[in-house]
Amino acid sequence: MKFGRYSPGFFAVAIVILVLAIATGLTKINNAVVAGIAGALAAIFSLLATILLAPTVERRKKRAEILSELHKGFRLARNGDLPKVRSVDNAVMLGVHKATPSRRGDGALPPYVPRDVDTELEAAFQASILIKGDSASGKTRTAYEFIRRTYPDWRIAAPVDGTALRWIYTHGPRLDNTVLWLDDLERYIRNDGLDQVMLEDLLVGGRGRVVLVATIRLVEYDRIVNGVPVGRPDGEQRHILHSARGVLENPDLIKLSLERKLSESEQDRAMQMPADDRILAALKEFPNMGLAEYLASGPQLVERWLLGRSLDNQPLGAAMVSAAVDLARVGWYKPLQSEDLRKLAELYTDIRIVALAADTAFDDALRWATAPVNATTALLEPTGQGVKAPDYLVDYAQRSTHMRPPRQLFSYLLDRVDSSAALVVGLAAYDLADPAMALRFHLIATRNLDHPDFGFAAANIGTLYYEGRNWRNARRWWRRAAEAGDPLGAMELARVTGDSDPHLSHILLGKAAAGGIGTAASALGDALRRKGNRVSAGVVLRRAASEGHVPSMCILGGVYAELGRIPKARHMWVRAMDAGSVLARINIATLDAMAGDIPAAVAAWEQLEKTPYFSIACRCQGVAALLDGRLAEARSYFERANVVTDWQSSVLLAYTLSCAGDPTEAVTWLRISRRVGMASARHGQEYLRKVLTGDWLAAAGGWQG
Repeated sequence: MKFGRYSPGFFAVAIVILVLAIATGLTKINNAVVAGIAGALAAIFSLLATILLAPTVERRKKRAEILSELHKGFRLARNGDLPKVRSVDNAVMLGVHKATPSRRGDGALPPYVPRDVDTELEAAFQASILIKGDSASGKTRTAYEFIRRTYPDWRIAAPVDGTALRWIYTHGPRLDNTVLWLDDLERYIRNDGLDQVMLEDLLVGGRGRVVLVATIRLVEYDRIVNGVPVGRPDGEQRHILHSARGVLENPDLIKLSLERKLSESEQDRAMQMPADDRILAALKEFPNMGLAEYLASGPQLVERWLLGRSLDNQPLGAAMVSAAVDLARVGWYKPLQSEDLRKLAELYTDIRIVALAADTAFDDALRWATAPVNATTALLEPTGQGVKAPDYLVDYAQRSTHMRPPRQLFSYLLDRVDSSAALVVGLAAYDLADPAMALRFHLIATRNLDHPDFGFAAANIGTLYYEGRNWRNARRWWRRAAEAGDPLGAMELARVTGDSDPHLSHILLGKAAAGGIGTAASALGDALRRKGNRVSAGVVLRRAASEGHVPSMCILGGVYAELGRIPKARHMWVRAMDAGSVLARINIATLDAMAGDIPAAVAAWEQLEKTPYFSIACRCQGVAALLDGRLAEARSYFERANVVTDWQSSVLLAYTLSCAGDPTEAVTWLRISRRVGMASARHGQEYLRKVLTGDWLAAAGGWQG
């Protein structure tokens, strides 16, 4: 609070001066009472001054803490404040790769070649975006140029890690009109960094008007979103999943892809730009290489690393690089010290080389690894309190099937990971090493029962045990995960309890569906639909369908169709078909046939002949020919449909053969239809009657999905 133009601090100082003057005057009077009054006045007014000054002192203390945190945890923070985007003229400070110097010796970045994705970026004004692509595909440069064009007067917050991000979210200044810059998003998605709650709060303006601009490498995006597939002892597809999956799947985070190589239109734009020998060389001399890849000297980095492994080159330095690369591959992003690199080098080179190496050999190796290639990126880049491997090398190793991290690397990390890191490393351990090591890291992640990712880790442990056919432990850990509120654990437990306890299975599927597991929603919705409880099925399926779960869209379309709401059913199936669903396409063709538009239905069935559902397509085309009196054509379609032998096609083929005067062959196919699923002769007769009266739903075998 201020009093006019003056702060409480001003009045506090004035009061202290006044009190000291009065007290000094009174103490000169030779009177004990007056002197006592003077002392009391001094004490009272000193206390008053302290109270008035306290807010000022507290504000200054908090300001000092903010200045310290901003300086320590944020790139480009100046004088304790976040800079404006327009003032950031050094893109390298935000993660853009240095460029190989031009022939004139100019090491500045070349002119920006507009990318096709720029149009989509412009359309995403004031929306949060995530650009995904290979390393050195130009993700960071594209994002940098985008914010320079779009948010020049906004401030930019570029935290160095997840801890700094968490601080500015919980304790930092309000982020009005701020670009939150997260280059290499996977480095921020940890328990101490970005999570679903923080992301949703930022997206809805809980911390001010904030736009998130992030990048991520494709290999990391795929691992986080899709998880790692595990063995299937029961034939069902299962995955162990990353706890940050929900962050990347947030529907309000716009995901855009950037190709490594320039498109034809991008190349045309590059050729029309002011001459830069580096751009021209990339386009003409290295047409199979991406522009950013060429400018960052990516291939030269790989060559230097691989050649360095030979005994007559720099095997110790190459070993240090290999260790840093593999640590990044498994999700260990902490800066590496020289002592760490010395220990890890033993895992990647002949032990005799390490034993005979002098102390100076390690120093020489580190200097070799940190020397820039073409004045751009080094094999080991300085960062924070140590070094790290460049992303280009990490992606190269990830794509190389023969470059597997040694198992001892995971052993090295076992004693160094905490609960948060253990889950990430465990996921990578399964992908890159073996299930046993993955299980050990996941067990570390569950040591802290109060850890936010306990349920997630427990669900993954259950899946790993299930892969090893340890059914008892799988069920036990899925139960623990479900009790901790993890939807994946609830879904997996529902799968294994469905036959023995359907009621419990439905409860668990409901919990999993409420937690956003689309597979659980589709399973529960389908079960309710089959029981005739279509209203409840619709409630369960609508949420999953609204979140883009395609199987739920297909089943929900079937619910609408059974309720007679054909337009809504068609709308839902069109959405699913646009998302790639073949089953939805079959259902739409059935609707066309039911509406009398046989040519449209036949055109769709012809396209479906090259899909796994070709038997349905052939059967329906056979029915169209049969109803039109084209027996030979109908027989051909039914014979093709019977390659996978379903009883409906067998019955129809038997009828067609009978009409064509071949009763012996017809009887043979009737017997086959009984063997492959026809319940009884009456059942077959009823089916045949429906088809012959133009029941296209019966011909297709019901709504698919």
